[in-house]
Amino acid sequence: MRSTRMAKAITERGVDYLLALKGNRQHWVAHAKQRLTEVTPAVAERTETSHGRK
Repeated sequence: MRSTRMAKAITERGVDYLLALKGNRQHWVAHAKQRLTEVTPAVAERTETSHGRK
C-alpha cells in the first residue's frame, strides 16, 4: 500500500508527522488509539469532516 510505504519512509527518517486515518480502517484506528494511550503528545487536535466539509 502506498500509505504504508509513506509511513515507513517518514518514521525511518525520525521525523514528526501525522497521517490521517479513515474510520473504515478499523485495525489501523484501533492500533493508533492504543498507541495514543501509551504516550502523551505535546499537542493534540481532532477535526472531523464529511467529504471535506465541516
